[in-house]
Amino acid sequence: MKLLFRLIICLAILTTIHGNILGQNVRAVWMYKFEQWMNEPNFGNRVSKVSAIQFNLIYLGVDSEKLNIAGTYKDKIIAFVTLANSLGIDVHALTLQDPHFSLSYKHAAALARIQNILQYNISNPNAAFDGIHIDPEPHILIDWDHPIHPFWTTQQENEALNSAGSLEALALANPVMVNEIKTRRAEVMTQFVSLLQQIRAQKIDTYNATHDPDIIFSSTVGWWYNELRNGTTNGYLPTGATGLTAKLHVIVPMVYSGGIGQSAADIISKVKDEIQMAHAPTIIGISVEALTNFAGVQSAINLLTQGFVSDAAYQGISVFQFDFITGTPSIATGVYKDCEFLVGTGSIPNTNTVEFQSGEYITFRPGFVALSGSNFSASIQNCH
Repeated sequence: MKLLFRLIICLAILTTIHGNILGQNVRAVWMYKFEQWMNEPNFGNRVSKVSAIQFNLIYLGVDSEKLNIAGTYKDKIIAFVTLANSLGIDVHALTLQDPHFSLSYKHAAALARIQNILQYNISNPNAAFDGIHIDPEPHILIDWDHPIHPFWTTQQENEALNSAGSLEALALANPVMVNEIKTRRAEVMTQFVSLLQQIRAQKIDTYNATHDPDIIFSSTVGWWYNELRNGTTNGYLPTGATGLTAKLHVIVPMVYSGGIGQSAADIISKVKDEIQMAHAPTIIGISVEALTNFAGVQSAINLLTQGFVSDAAYQGISVFQFDFITGTPSIATGVYKDCEFLVGTGSIPNTNTVEFQSGEYITFRPGFVALSGSNFSASIQNCH
């Protein structure tokens, strides 16, 4: 079977005051759910592979509720960060990987998770995270919450949008539906922007002033949140929030959709447009779906570098799904619990027994597999 890999090519417009690695030739990677692979015989091999290909930033998926509890999890986080730093690699804590954190009813819980990470940094200055990177992605909220909470889309709307081909085309056929979509999504985005503002004002700025002026706060956003392209106004950010500089040190709009990113020219065109629209320090993510090996990744990086050779905005790249370099993460035998959400990423070996118990929902990343002979179960359970 031909393997497909997803590459997020990221472009950065970065100031130099927020961190050690930013402003340099950034080569970054997302590594999800540390606890699912921390018990590998030598997880340090992952860091070594990152260093061997001269990558220099890791977004590490952490369970913030375990960071300040003495035990194996905390010890291994310290070991991981220490090893990465010794090889010249910065580590940012990746958290809030649940779209519900975007909504007001989850903001207090989100702030608590951010505080846990900052408290870990205070208690472990020699193995502190260099940044906090959140990934709530409110655009994946669906109508299961309706009418208690706002949501992003319904199945009917998805089908209508796919059939029409664009929001503009659907507006001609069904203006009532499009108005409902825009109104509801604007409410979701108002709450999402409020989350960013609270984290920055109540947590990050205080920490910057009292402990570390260089810690970086960033968030993924959908590139269409702020869509002003071609003279249209189809974005969903509330008035006054189109520039998010006051809320984030770095914005990470992920540019992905069917057919986007199929050529270097397409990537460069899309990225240049989004830089113009972002009005803030920006990392722009683009999905490339058909790279079969690391040579293909390097080729894409080289083409982007050439395309931006005269553009001062270009700072580097970041890769989503690092399995083609590190090997598929192996999930150790155990029961994995979370009162809110779990993410399945990697593979369960044929001798292992794994159980997921989540209070709200479970997401499986592309490539997740339970091999023949393994035992895997997943359930939604009330934690209270």
